[in-house]
Amino acid sequence: HYTGGPVTYGYRLAYTGRRNKKGKPVQDLQVCDEEAAIVKEIFARTVSEQIGTTTLANDLNQRGLRTRAGAKFQCRTIKNILQNRAYLGYIIKRDVASPHIPILQIIDETTFEKANQILAKRSVATVQRRSIPRKGKPALLSGILFCGICGHRLSTSRPAENSRRNKTQYVCPICRKAQVVERGQSTYTAETVDSMVLRQTSTLLDLFTAHSEDSLRKTLEKKRKVVRQRLQEEKDRLESSKAELSKRENEVVRVLDGRSKYTAKELSALIQEQNTICNRLSGWVDRLNDQNQQLQYISRNLSFLYATVLSWKRILPTAAEEEQREILRELYQRVEIQRGYAINLNLTSNYSFFLSCTGKTKKSVCSVKP
Repeated sequence: HYTGGPVTYGYRLAYTGRRNKKGKPVQDLQVCDEEAAIVKEIFARTVSEQIGTTTLANDLNQRGLRTRAGAKFQCRTIKNILQNRAYLGYIIKRDVASPHIPILQIIDETTFEKANQILAKRSVATVQRRSIPRKGKPALLSGILFCGICGHRLSTSRPAENSRRNKTQYVCPICRKAQVVERGQSTYTAETVDSMVLRQTSTLLDLFTAHSEDSLRKTLEKKRKVVRQRLQEEKDRLESSKAELSKRENEVVRVLDGRSKYTAKELSALIQEQNTICNRLSGWVDRLNDQNQQLQYISRNLSFLYATVLSWKRILPTAAEEEQREILRELYQRVEIQRGYAINLNLTSNYSFFLSCTGKTKKSVCSVKP
């Protein structure tokens, strides 16, 4: 059931007669026919006509259509719609999906997969064609480079005309403004940082491709089996803890009429303790659910991800800076740097799986020293 939060475009809330534990009527999700028609059109035109996201957004805007917030459609809006598995008939919250709900399904599985395959091919093509240098283009690590001390995103400082400094720098504005020695280094030569990251990226890609796709798939299936088993175990523990919590809450009435072996203070402490256990187990279940969902996604897209890694390994040494930038943004969630040019590479969830298959630890491979 819907438990709150933003309502995905294509759906609406309505009272269906369901009531919560307190007996109050609650709302459920229903398909919004008008918006669902737009969603179906977006998928259909993407698959049959291979129309790009920007073109689709412009066409919808020209027809006077708007998002639920009243804003114009953007290419990112269209891409988010095409990648949202909720349209297959699931309620998704924090990457955790409900069992399949046929009445909420707007898009069939085949159309969804075809649309996302088209998006994936476009992503590879974009990386390969963006090789034309542009005036005032961003630095190689712009947007993904962060200070390892304060966590703030680093900005790029280019030398001004007639300046004595002739090299571009990455700057942490927070550490620079504080001017406190304990906070660490605040400026880094971009050329040095870029070369270190590119060198380590080549090493990582070599590690990733040292294993065949079949070998990776076998490892993936083993991981999925372990995660599913742990998830079921934690779910069982959570259900048992909830039952114990309910039992203790029911004891409150016995305390009030003097029939309980506990005092009010003792029972309150027991309920609080059990509630803490339930919250902790619930957190574990959510994290394992997220991990299971991620592994399912990788399993469906492993061939594409592996082909992408092979392509990156081939083109990275001779790629233009624009291509290198696109590769690094796809590969890394963030790059952290601190005093002495000590660099820590944080892989995106898709490619952290490849690292786990190498037998290497993150610290030994993703911690770069000058």
